[in-house]
Amino acid sequence: MCPQELSSKLEMAPRTVSFALRRLLKRQLLRRIPNLNDMRRPMYHVNMENAQEVLERAKISPLAWAQRA
Repeated sequence: MCPQELSSKLEMAPRTVSFALRRLLKRQLLRRIPNLNDMRRPMYHVNMENAQEVLERAKISPLAWAQRA
């Protein structure tokens, strides 16, 4: 999803979403992928390997996390 889509879906301010995306990118929990249809709007995808490690350290079942989304 692109930042604008995330902002509207989560009903959060675009600035808040951008800040969160930067933090998640820095921790390598997200991957930024160029949007070939519109290069101004990058797409973000969860880096499942790193996210799974974080969930395991927090003792949260990946299945439970997926059901929340």
